[in-house]
Amino acid sequence: MTQTKSNQDVKIAIVTGILSMGGAELIILNLGLSLRQLGYDVTIVTTSRPGDWFDQIEKNGLKALHIDGRFRVHPYRHAWRVGRRLREENFDVVILAKFTNSERSSQAALNMLPDHVIAVPWIHSDTESTYRTALANQAAWNVAVGVGVRVAETAAQKSKGKHVLYIPNGLMPPPVELLKNGRPAEARPFRLCFVGRMEQVSKGIFNLPAILDLCGQKGLGIILDVVGDGPDREELVQRFEQAGVMDRVVFHGAVPHDEVFKFLCRAHVVLMPSYYEAMPCVPIEAQFCGCVPIVSKLPGITDTIIDDGQTGILVEVDDINGFVEAIGGLVNDPRHWQAMSEAGQRRAADFTLDAMGRRFDQLIQACLCGEYPLQRPRRAWLPINPLAFTWREAIPRGIHRLGIGKRIRTLLGGN
Repeated sequence: MTQTKSNQDVKIAIVTGILSMGGAELIILNLGLSLRQLGYDVTIVTTSRPGDWFDQIEKNGLKALHIDGRFRVHPYRHAWRVGRRLREENFDVVILAKFTNSERSSQAALNMLPDHVIAVPWIHSDTESTYRTALANQAAWNVAVGVGVRVAETAAQKSKGKHVLYIPNGLMPPPVELLKNGRPAEARPFRLCFVGRMEQVSKGIFNLPAILDLCGQKGLGIILDVVGDGPDREELVQRFEQAGVMDRVVFHGAVPHDEVFKFLCRAHVVLMPSYYEAMPCVPIEAQFCGCVPIVSKLPGITDTIIDDGQTGILVEVDDINGFVEAIGGLVNDPRHWQAMSEAGQRRAADFTLDAMGRRFDQLIQACLCGEYPLQRPRRAWLPINPLAFTWREAIPRGIHRLGIGKRIRTLLGGN
């Protein structure tokens, strides 16, 4: 199909389950803002709960739409509501973002959209459950996007021939005046920073007390700022206390995103001992601020953001000694830290909001011109694809309340 509309006549929906405070949600807002600046008519749609960042949508000049009912009706029925509403809004492009267990509705409902509507799964996480949800209903979407090299490559392998493109996340740099107040290389104490969700299973936060303890044993004078909140905060505090290092830790809790840059601009190093990521925002934001990232080496993920030994340092997962040695090397060699800080600021230019917007603009234009057609008409399938849901979600809510659902799931061997 040949593009006949100007950008302002192209209606784009970015659909997610909930817009709460987080890295993926920030990228969703950033993409909406970038596409709006390119002239597109952009709406951010939530299908589970609005979330505590929902009001940020209109504050950024975007349209907001919440489709209610996710937790009051059967998932199939809610998916039908989502599909009906997306169809009624006459969107030209539907970008499906942040796939979680609560966000299957829009993917399942793609069959309800007219064939001319472009559907693009946008994959933010390198987990099996994310791929399973994002790539479901495969015949009903046109092309997928992965935020990291590994994510895109894995999704392409799992999607059996469908096109999956790599488009890195784009972030807005901090204000220039904030960068002027950054820390000198020789400033002491040497400041470390952790920014993110306090969750052990993905972020590896229980490594932080051990890192801090070993730094103390080696005589490294450091302070750690912990910015964020999450389910494992209480246990993290206990572990810092047990390690006897609480006098070197400052907890700041969850802060507005604009304030995160203040911590990164005064820190020498940001720590990220994660077990898995897709394409994390924090190391990029740190490089914008001249803060050197010391992060877990995640092939196809962190090594696409950081040039090891030049713009940051990659450490094997769970390697406490490796993290401490990397910190010590920078503490004891301010010139090396300064060189890495400056190189990181140059590297961050590859991950700007404008760069992400241009790449999505090129993709959208290619789709509108017919470059990624559907494999078959959507109307050839059921309106709601049941394969997008789990066995648990397929069982009627009344059966769950009677306690029969658990026995049915056991017999089916499903989840």
